[in-house]
Amino acid sequence: IPPCPPRPDFDASREKLQKLGEGEGTMTREEFTKMKQELEA
Repeated sequence: IPPCPPRPDFDASREKLQKLGEGEGTMTREEFTKMKQELEA
């Protein structure tokens, strides 16, 4: 497990990423990548 970045919303972002991962089949790869980049930015 990588160290948590110093961001207070990291847990929320990780939760979103997990939900995105579960729903990835319903979104396009572009949408998934874009949202992931926005969360990691």
